[in-house]
Amino acid sequence: MTKSIDGIIWQADADTLRFHHVGGSVGDILGYSAEDWLSADGFWQSKLHPEDADRIIETCTDLSRQRLPHRLTYRMIAADGRAVWLQDNVKVVEDGDHATLFGIMIDVTDFVEERQKLEATSLQNAHYRALYDLVPVAIWEEDWTDVLTELRRLRGQGVGDLAAHAHETPGFTQFMLDRLRVLAVNAGAVEMFRAANAAELVARAHEVFEAGQPNSVFLTALEAIFRGERRIEGVNRLRRLNGEPVHVQFRIALPGIEDREAHVVICEMDISAAHVANERLELITRATSDVIWDFDIPRDWLWASEGLQQNFGLDPAEMQGSLEKWTRRIHPDDIGGVMRQFDRILHEGADKWNQEYRFQTGDGTYVWVRDEGVILRNPAGEPVRMLGSLVDITERRKLEERLLQSHRIEAMGNLTGGMAHDFNNLLTVVMGNFEALEVSVGDDPEVRKNLDVANRALDRSARLISQLLSYARRQPMAAQAIDLDHLIAEMSHIIARTLGEQIEIKVKTAPGLWTCRTDPSQLESALLNLCINARDAMPEGGVLTIGLRNAEVEADSTPAVRGLAPGRYLVVSVTDTGHGMDEATRQSAFDPFFTTKGPGVGSGLGLSMVQGFAHQSQGIVDIRSQPGNGTQVEVFLPAIASAAPAESHPEATARTEHQGSGHILLVEDQDIVRDYMTGLLESLGYDVTASGTVDEAASLLASDTDFDLVFSDIVLPGGKSGLDLAKRVEVLRPDLPIIFTSGYHEAADGPGAKLQEGRNFLRKPFRRNELVTLLQRALPRD
Repeated sequence: MTKSIDGIIWQADADTLRFHHVGGSVGDILGYSAEDWLSADGFWQSKLHPEDADRIIETCTDLSRQRLPHRLTYRMIAADGRAVWLQDNVKVVEDGDHATLFGIMIDVTDFVEERQKLEATSLQNAHYRALYDLVPVAIWEEDWTDVLTELRRLRGQGVGDLAAHAHETPGFTQFMLDRLRVLAVNAGAVEMFRAANAAELVARAHEVFEAGQPNSVFLTALEAIFRGERRIEGVNRLRRLNGEPVHVQFRIALPGIEDREAHVVICEMDISAAHVANERLELITRATSDVIWDFDIPRDWLWASEGLQQNFGLDPAEMQGSLEKWTRRIHPDDIGGVMRQFDRILHEGADKWNQEYRFQTGDGTYVWVRDEGVILRNPAGEPVRMLGSLVDITERRKLEERLLQSHRIEAMGNLTGGMAHDFNNLLTVVMGNFEALEVSVGDDPEVRKNLDVANRALDRSARLISQLLSYARRQPMAAQAIDLDHLIAEMSHIIARTLGEQIEIKVKTAPGLWTCRTDPSQLESALLNLCINARDAMPEGGVLTIGLRNAEVEADSTPAVRGLAPGRYLVVSVTDTGHGMDEATRQSAFDPFFTTKGPGVGSGLGLSMVQGFAHQSQGIVDIRSQPGNGTQVEVFLPAIASAAPAESHPEATARTEHQGSGHILLVEDQDIVRDYMTGLLESLGYDVTASGTVDEAASLLASDTDFDLVFSDIVLPGGKSGLDLAKRVEVLRPDLPIIFTSGYHEAADGPGAKLQEGRNFLRKPFRRNELVTLLQRALPRD
């Protein structure tokens, strides 16, 4: 029993601390066997961490001799050299003059290390707060949430020129100023404005403005927010609480006008005296972790701070000297634009410089940086000196790119969802009318042939919408038995047209292929993604091979298929003769948004979506690749017992004769679909009352109790769906069956939908026989 306990169970003599028994997870936690523990005296003592040994042995000995229970936390050295934190809970059992220790050692390494991290973070935050109060500038933290609310209201009223509005509205600036709240100030602000403490300065913040003057800087900030700017800076004349004037240089990070909460930080530096400004600039330079640089333009001499080593792995001493040492580390694709901008601002009289570009670090990799500074000029206007900072913005650029990709995906999903709803509605009407034509045209072979071609085109249209939804990740898994030989053959012309003539396509299949069960549309999407990736890896052309084979996976299988349950799998592979990838790229290939393609070329989602499809199918994806030797991607899909695969292009099924009875409440907002469905249901023998909204349908249900069934679309106008109608039905007629339908598949798969296709849900487009089947199940004849 003790082997199942997640801890080391032990017994030892209370006087000698010699262990008599060791069990539980003895080998799992420290890697020593029970025999190691019991083979010699002092084993436990010898494995204690050197920093803990004396304290623990002394404490344990003292408490054991006093026959007192105890709990100790200490480290032991595991067999592999790791330091493992243990919590040792010890109980003393006395038997006459003799006593035995019973204990359990529990591995608490993760807990202790997490606690240490939290303590370190707390200490770091305390350091940041200390630095915050030590920085020799005034820092104001303000809440501008109500200010933004008022700005949005003005914009909604059509105000376009805020400055003109402020000029025409007496007291506007003060009105807006009353909307903000000062939350906190730092010690620098308290000192600069001669306040007794931070609380006093917060309470008397309005007094820092010159008496009788509107706060022009505040109005400037409001105008900048209105224009969409995110920062302003400049100089301002303010007043200390003792009445003395003070000139400050300020910088305000502005919120966006659409932000619902706005925590604004304002930094102000006292520039009343030149020596104060120089002193504070020096302190800020030493305090910041950014790279601070100073460029003597006439001497072509550049100096950079120690941040260059910390952030980019470059020795400042080696980088000191000519500007050329710096510019040769700018990415070749960026250097032209950077230098043109540099020359322009020097010769056009500008006093500020800022640029973003890629910069080579000490290990040869490139990172994105923001380089900004000020230009000092002599009385003749000639540039003589530049001072600025260099900040690594790589993570910010990545986040911006990922956010952009996410917005694109979301937009595509919304677009395709709406398209699917409307298009599938139309297909439902067209399919139904073609079915009616098939009955009325008789046996004319030429007409029947044309109708058959039209039916195939309709089925293909429905499948194309399904694939579009799959690409936009709005299509649920619709698994069915698939003949992959047939599917690949049907896709071959699409793949060839997509890849172009420069790619030679080969298909290799094995005899006796098994059948697999998955979603054919999503498989087609995954295969097309893999083929496009392979094409992009062969820009000069090459050979792409699509392979199909059976695979038997056993418990001790090779690493390529580890993680799969033992069993039979069908393997779909795509192999190219392209440039291949190194191990680091291969390991990251499935990460969302990871791409080796340039901006705007690849989203980094193709392989991630392929992997998601494989996992959803209870399979995996494996990549084999080496630089220069091409890439092979294999998708393992579970095989099933022999079953008749679904037809890729199903024929129109034989018309089922049906004559129903009963009163159906039809809820459909689109006129053309509602008219078609009314006619179809009436042709099947039902009485139909049609409505276009949830409220109208609920009103009909409340006033008429002879309805036998509700047939409702899910996506309806007015902010209410068919699922909302179902809740009303539960109250009004809890026994009334409901059949839902929708051309927007995601609507039927949302939280709480509880819909089952073939039982109470019919996907558009559908055929007459599918509708008949559900009606017969919902309204069986007596």
